[in-house]
Amino acid sequence: MSAKTPQTFLDHLEELRWRLVRSLIAVTVGFLCCFGFAEELFELLMRPVLAVLPPAGQQLHFTGLLEPFMVHLHVGVLGGLFVASPYIFHQVWGFVAPGLYHHERRYVVPFVLVSSLCFVGGALFGYLVVFPAGFRFFLSFTTESLVPVLTMGEYLSLSTKLILVFGLVFETPVIIFTLCGLGIVTPRKLLQSWRYVVVGISIISAVLTPADVLTMILMAIPLLILYFGSTLITMALLRRREPGEAA
Repeated sequence: MSAKTPQTFLDHLEELRWRLVRSLIAVTVGFLCCFGFAEELFELLMRPVLAVLPPAGQQLHFTGLLEPFMVHLHVGVLGGLFVASPYIFHQVWGFVAPGLYHHERRYVVPFVLVSSLCFVGGALFGYLVVFPAGFRFFLSFTTESLVPVLTMGEYLSLSTKLILVFGLVFETPVIIFTLCGLGIVTPRKLLQSWRYVVVGISIISAVLTPADVLTMILMAIPLLILYFGSTLITMALLRRREPGEAA
């Protein structure tokens, strides 16, 4: 078998560009599939905040003529991103695969499947757990003279940010297992650095979430559990694999 010619830096950039283009096309196709259901998707997205609003004010408003259309457009893009997420993760794998050994490339299906499940799982955690608790906390400061007037665009911006952030945060197990599996870092080293990890996760949670302690905690705790849990599981899996490799 002839050896492949090493790629130059420009070759890597060109490949990255085409994989980004393919991912963008996949998101566009997903958008076209979801835009027709944008109204239903946005109604589903509104449920957590409508459930904690006062009975007389369970509705969202818009302040610009184009705002409803732009909201539906953004909802379609968000839906398209989730529809295309398995293909996007496949493109990520395709970009890094040339640098892997032949026996490591067979993990493409587990990588794509687990990455997609973690991304969707994180988004669902944000929607089902963080949204109700966070919105209830925000609206607890309302009084008879302070009435919330929520706009569609403002709510979509906040909810989209939280959904995507929690989706990416839940990719922690995939990142840890990949780094440890490639030998870039060891699980023991990750566990020994727990003090820096706790501080780093606290800072990340404070930066990525709205400026309230509750939402920060709701992100930091799952992230810590994912970090240490996935590190311990990775350590156990690597120990189990070592005797087989030695044989």
